[in-house]
Amino acid sequence: MINSVKRASDILLLVAGNAGKPMTLSSIAAAAGLNTSTCAHIVKTLADCGLLTRLGRREGYILGDTAYYLTRDRSFDERLTDIILPEMERFVAEHNENIVAVRLSGGARRLICSLTADNDIQIGSRVLDGNLCSTPTGRLSIAHASPAELESYIALHGLPDVPDWHFDSLDELRESLAALRETEELVLHNRPGIWHAARPVLSRGRFFFALGVYLPELRFPGGHGERVIAGFRETHARIREKLM
Repeated sequence: MINSVKRASDILLLVAGNAGKPMTLSSIAAAAGLNTSTCAHIVKTLADCGLLTRLGRREGYILGDTAYYLTRDRSFDERLTDIILPEMERFVAEHNENIVAVRLSGGARRLICSLTADNDIQIGSRVLDGNLCSTPTGRLSIAHASPAELESYIALHGLPDVPDWHFDSLDELRESLAALRETEELVLHNRPGIWHAARPVLSRGRFFFALGVYLPELRFPGGHGERVIAGFRETHARIREKLM
């Protein structure tokens, strides 16, 4: 067996066997019997591929989303849904508007959870279908994707090419994604009559998904729109707190 592959496999098994708790680079190196420099190179490669996720400069590493995707293990999303569903249900009960949780997986959109409101005039789930680049949840999911996940997305779909988000080069896209990663809330007005927004759900430096809300613009007057925005932000904050 090629040494680097064996070492990478050992590191993944070590992190996977740590009961979901992050492992620091020094603890991984010690347990794997590697010098810190060699270990750092392998760990960085695994993180770039999405197999490991770094939670912070001092906290260490846990398994990344790609590790779960490779096994098609949906238990991660199921556990995530158990955490976020009560807060999403609360939002719909209080504001009667649609809310959704989305992330990128395998180069495609993965719908973690979606709740639909009950209104006479309703935006259907079709707003989420099609090109990820046309929705705020999709753009934030692409922005926070690992390098390997981004590469998979581009291989499947090419560079984003929609009227309000078009790129001629990968460098242009990366520049835009870097700016998006600094965005706390993304609101788009690229579909007539629809207001939709998204916020990235991160905890300890790790991106979990993009939380989104969408509704007809005609329901904004009379203070309803402001209450929806405030409720959406409160829901986002409660979910983040649960994931800490």
